Amino acid sequence: MREIKTKKQLQQLAKDLNVREDWHEPDEQDVSVAIDGERFDNAGIDGEINVYIIRDERLIARVNLATLFAFACGTYEGDQL
Repeated sequence: MREIKTKKQLQQLAKDLNVREDWHEPDEQDVSVAIDGERFDNAGIDGEINVYIIRDERLIARVNLATLFAFACGTYEGDQL
């Protein structure tokens, strides 16, 4: 399972999964997600909320939810948090 820590890694995952760059309608490629965790944080502590990207009932990648928000704001490209 891939650990997504940079925006470039997320963009590459989209290409590898053959989903649109804007992730519009990923279900057309049989991509879904699962969520776990309790803490909306990306400081590397236990219990952070993670998004698991799934295809064909297999875990493909994991990305922290707070990090996804940082990518979406456009000011964070990613690094080791």
